[in-house]
Amino acid sequence: MPAEIPPKKIEFARQLRREQTIYEKKLWDILRNH
Repeated sequence: MPAEIPPKKIEFARQLRREQTIYEKKLWDILRNH
């Protein structure tokens, strides 16, 4: 197994993390508004 991570996987992980952050912010907004 290669030690280097393909750029595609890094980009995918970044996208995933970004979506997760957006989702968490929306969740917090909903909780705060109640």
